[in-house]
Amino acid sequence: MPSVIWLILIIGGVLVVAAVCFFADKEDTALPQVAMIASVAVIVVSSLLLVRFLDKPYENQNGSIKPTAMMRSLVLIQSEHQRTDPKAAIPCPS
Repeated sequence: MPSVIWLILIIGGVLVVAAVCFFADKEDTALPQVAMIASVAVIVVSSLLLVRFLDKPYENQNGSIKPTAMMRSLVLIQSEHQRTDPKAAIPCPS
C-alpha cells in the first residue's frame, strides 16, 4: 500500500481515539473512561495490524500464502515437457 494511505489510516485511528476522549465525563471514575478509550484503541491498532498483514500476503510468516501450487505446476510442466518433446524450450523455466 502507498505511504499516503498508511498516513490516512493512522490519522483516522488517532482521530477516532481522540473523539472517544471527548466522551469523558468528569463525574465518572477513571476506570470506565480508561476502559472505553483502551478498547477503542485496541480495536484501531488491531485493525491497522490486520491491514498491514493483508498488505504483504507473501512474506515468510505464519498464515501467509506459500507458492506450493505454483511449484507443483512447474514440476508438472517440466515432467510433461520431458515426456513429450525434450528438445523444445520450456515456456517458463524455474
